[in-house]
Amino acid sequence: MLAYRPFINTLSKLRIAKILTLDSAMIEGLSAVLVYLTRVPSPFKNLKHVKLPRGCEESSISTALRKYLLGGNPGATFVTALPQVCMDLADTTSNIEISFLYKEIQ
Repeated sequence: MLAYRPFINTLSKLRIAKILTLDSAMIEGLSAVLVYLTRVPSPFKNLKHVKLPRGCEESSISTALRKYLLGGNPGATFVTALPQVCMDLADTTSNIEISFLYKEIQ
């Protein structure tokens, strides 16, 4: 069964995201399909930040997954708290939380 394909297709639809908020289940899910993720280019060209859940350190995420998540934009960073910036309404529509995706592939 190729349950990972819809998951990867959904990730590609998030290419406009500027902030990606992950929970620990999402990190587990991404790690589980990492072999497939590395076969496609990272869709996150506009990404500025990947927000990690509390207690999760960047170093606990595999190098391959970090490279995939940040690979679309070399200026993107991992954060545990988002920087305080003023955003207009257009920017807030790009802030997409994807923790629901993991549930779709189970």
